[in-house]
Amino acid sequence: YAIGRRPASATFPLNSLYVSAFDIGNSYSKLFSFINRPTDLSQSGHRFVTDFYYDDDTVVTTTTQHPLSQSDLYVVCSSGSSLEKLSTSTLTSSISKPLGANTFPQKIAIDKIRNKLFVTHYEANYISVHDISNLSATATTISLEEGIVDIIIDSTNNILYYINNISDKFVVYNIASSAKVFEKDLGFLPTSLSLDFANNFAYVANNTRNSLTKINITSFDDTNIFVSFRPFCIEGRDNSDILYIGDFDSGGVYKFDKISQDTIRLPYNFGKI
Repeated sequence: YAIGRRPASATFPLNSLYVSAFDIGNSYSKLFSFINRPTDLSQSGHRFVTDFYYDDDTVVTTTTQHPLSQSDLYVVCSSGSSLEKLSTSTLTSSISKPLGANTFPQKIAIDKIRNKLFVTHYEANYISVHDISNLSATATTISLEEGIVDIIIDSTNNILYYINNISDKFVVYNIASSAKVFEKDLGFLPTSLSLDFANNFAYVANNTRNSLTKINITSFDDTNIFVSFRPFCIEGRDNSDILYIGDFDSGGVYKFDKISQDTIRLPYNFGKI
């Protein structure tokens, strides 16, 4: 599945796309979220899909059934400022919910214990919180600050992890007490966040420094890991030694080994990121 604007021409314009998010949850499927970057930004009709979420716990009953065929797919669109719920078997929208004009909604996180969906609003000073069981209902908000670009929820401890690329900070926020537990100034335009809860580490992509910051989420000690490209989006799994990192400059996705810190570019043509 590729999520983004379908071009009018038959040829897909790879040089006008950013890979803004991706998921590598199982061997059957790869989901990619593309931001379409037209040559003329004033041209109408362009759809900016900045993030998605799907439930990868679906039980597959046959070997021929696609794992996503009975899952719901949640998509946030920044230009239209909307949240959509789609069926992955048909990619048809069952719910389209406005998220507030000129707020630039950007990232999604899910709290499966409380059945809540969190959406960042880059140009607003809050995160909106939506009831998955009643997605059309009015959202509540968590008052924070503008510039939040990525979030991850620790459902067990009711903790919100986020990064802000205006303040250049990594923040740990206790939802129950409405208080910041920890914050660290990272610098260098942090753009993406990955959490490995099994090993108590957070990884942050620093876009203008060609590096990742590795943060121990128990002691909050941190180290910097330098790479040969500008990281833009990262994806990982609990208790996995592998991160997947999108390259902002030259395009493509890299496989990063957390132990050896080696990077290997994947043989897929994702176009210009």
